[in-house]
Amino acid sequence: MKNYLLPYKILGVLLAFCLLISCTPTVPSAPGASAGKKGTFTICVDGDDILTKQQRKAFADAYPETEFIYVQVPDYTYENQTDEGISGSMSRLRTQIMSGEGPDLFLLSAENPLLFADPYKHMDAGVFLDLSPYMAELSHGLHLNEALLTVGTMNGAQYLLPLSCTVLCLVADSSGFSGCGAQAEAAPAGFLQKLLEHYGEEPFAHGLSIPSVLPGRALGRPVLDYDTNTVALDEEARRYFSLLARSMSLHDNLDDASYNVSDFPSEFFPFIIGILGGDFSVERAAYQLLCLEGTPLILPIPNGQGGVTACVDVYAGVRANSANAPLAVALLRSLIETDTMTDTLGNGGIGFALPLNREALRPIYEKAFLPETSLLNGRLGLDCSVIIDQCTTIYNQINKARFCRLEDELLYENVLIPVCTGRAPIDEAAINFSQKYRFYFDE
Repeated sequence: MKNYLLPYKILGVLLAFCLLISCTPTVPSAPGASAGKKGTFTICVDGDDILTKQQRKAFADAYPETEFIYVQVPDYTYENQTDEGISGSMSRLRTQIMSGEGPDLFLLSAENPLLFADPYKHMDAGVFLDLSPYMAELSHGLHLNEALLTVGTMNGAQYLLPLSCTVLCLVADSSGFSGCGAQAEAAPAGFLQKLLEHYGEEPFAHGLSIPSVLPGRALGRPVLDYDTNTVALDEEARRYFSLLARSMSLHDNLDDASYNVSDFPSEFFPFIIGILGGDFSVERAAYQLLCLEGTPLILPIPNGQGGVTACVDVYAGVRANSANAPLAVALLRSLIETDTMTDTLGNGGIGFALPLNREALRPIYEKAFLPETSLLNGRLGLDCSVIIDQCTTIYNQINKARFCRLEDELLYENVLIPVCTGRAPIDEAAINFSQKYRFYFDE
């Protein structure tokens, strides 16, 4: 059986069109020594896309009396994950951080577990500074997504800022979707059941390739519940996972369970469920459908809690005892400014994360799709307003947010694979999962 990296190998053959290219960001004027201690300021960053060369130069220009030092977290690849040297360096860095030393500011991908596999546990362990006293300064004059902000809170304190997120969504031609009934469903299992009944088993299996390997992202209630310190799959989750496992079991070869959906929507793909705001882009699939003179319909998978669940893409935090907290807050403020987020996340291409700053969302989509700014649509000049409007509506339906990577990995290995391969029915797999991780919150 493949290890837990299988989902990411499967995803590697799917739609992948995601770049983060930044223009020079807006930064506050250099406040002098009062904004932070003279000397060094260390930023732990995951990848060049999260903090680009332009942004690093802007920081240096704004604060010439501060030397910025960057600690790079390696990319999350199979080779890096198994490299003993990288594992050792990340372990030493974690030890340093837990002892109250190390980077002042963290800018990290939630999909990369090499440093913090579970951000919730590190919030609980006191690694990060409570940003609650700074939230008025951070949010002044901005319209931040409050539902998204809640993912960075614990016990009433705001420890992390989720800078961007993604949402699991369906794309279909509206003409073929007519009469499906899924749009009226309020929970994920009912949504999938309507798709199965409307399209049949083979299209259902093809269309669910992505959510099959990202099983936790549509749920309104977390399986690893940090509010109650419990591990459990409720009835809705079990029904949802049963349908995902059914779609997987229809494939002859489990290792090839995803198929290549890059040609959507041609041939046998009447619908596809992908990621809004990231790799395996819903936006790109909708644009392809528009190019074929179809009418794209984009729908989020409902979370059963009256809205849509967002998965954190990139997040930020400040070390709890950093002497440079005011400077860290000033830098964070610069990163969530409307112009900065528009320039960073909206690059004229398609494939970008959804921003914390609500006011940046529509400009990002307009930059991606309007003919005068779009790298993809500039030549054809299609009217993409239907895509922009639907994506904006979905973003505004977000009422839950989570760090999803760890749940996805554990649920795929311990629930979906046993059910799909016939090793255990869903109820038994759910009980086994709860028993296996019953001490997770005590570790």
